[in-house]
Amino acid sequence: MNAEFNWWLLIVGLGIGAGLVWLVLADVRRREDEVGKAERQFEASWIAETLRGWGRKIDPETAEQVLELHQLYLSSLPPDEAPLEGVDEVRDPVPSEAATGSNQAPAFDERRAGEQSAGGGVESSGRERSQPVTGTSPTWSATAPSAKRR
Repeated sequence: MNAEFNWWLLIVGLGIGAGLVWLVLADVRRREDEVGKAERQFEASWIAETLRGWGRKIDPETAEQVLELHQLYLSSLPPDEAPLEGVDEVRDPVPSEAATGSNQAPAFDERRAGEQSAGGGVESSGRERSQPVTGTSPTWSATAPSAKRR
C-alpha cells in the first residue's frame, strides 16, 4: 500500500507543481484586441484627463483617434527598418516649458549624424569619405575577435 500512495503523491505533486509554474509564468496582461469600442472611449477620456493634469491640452476625441491609430499600427506588419538603439529609454512624461516651444530647434542626435551622410561626403568624425558606405561595420565590441569557436 505504501508504493501506491507514493505514486499518488508523485502525480498530485506534479499537478500542483505544474499549476504553480503556470501561475508564475502566465502572461495575464490584456491585449489590444480585447479592448472594445466603449472601453476605448473610456480610455481616451482617461488619457485626455491625465494629460490635462500634466498641462497638455487634448480632447477625448483626439485621444480616441490616437488609440485607433495605435491599434492599426499594431495590427500591421512590422517596419522594414530596424528601430534605432535607445528607443526604449524612459522619457519625462511632463516636458519642460523650454522643450515645448514651437521655435525650438531639434536636438542633435549623434547616432543619426553618420546616417545622414551614408551615401558619401563627410563622416560623423569630420573626415571626407572616399567611397559610399555599404553594409555595416561594427564600431565597438565587448570581446576581441577570435578564430577559435566559443
